[in-house]
Amino acid sequence: MSYQVDLTAWNKLWDYWGDLIEEVPEAIKTALYAAAIAAQKEVQSQIDRQDVTDPRGRVKRWQEVRMGSGGHYSAVSPTFDDVVQAAKSSGEWTTSADLTRYLDRGHGVRQPSGRAKRYQPRLRGNGTYVSGHLFYSWAAMQGDKIALDAADNALRKFDQELDDARYGG
Repeated sequence: MSYQVDLTAWNKLWDYWGDLIEEVPEAIKTALYAAAIAAQKEVQSQIDRQDVTDPRGRVKRWQEVRMGSGGHYSAVSPTFDDVVQAAKSSGEWTTSADLTRYLDRGHGVRQPSGRAKRYQPRLRGNGTYVSGHLFYSWAAMQGDKIALDAADNALRKFDQELDDARYGG
């Protein structure tokens, strides 16, 4: 699933802070990390707002910040580290990333075998698909502004610390 993000505000930010970024390459990593942390908080708050049943907070804990190897991008995605269960029939693993994807986008439901005489299906609607909570989509709608503000604040703080180091603050 892809999202369209308006990059004009991001480009203005990088143009404004261009001299600092050229002078200190670490500044862009600082800004992207701050933006990713803000986006992570937004995803975690959307998990609460979209009524995801998560009494122990596992789904929110699975959201991690990933930084690009070159330091030119950051993202929030579920971790693959936690194995939730192994399927009995196929023996395949269900990871935390799989479960997060099912909760976000939805998932299909196995049809009843029909062998039990008393079985009454409890499925509503078409009964073949559980709709998702779309917390990543909702977070993406507000996340770019929140991340942009966080990156700008991080660069301002970085610039202030750089000035303090240069001129003895």
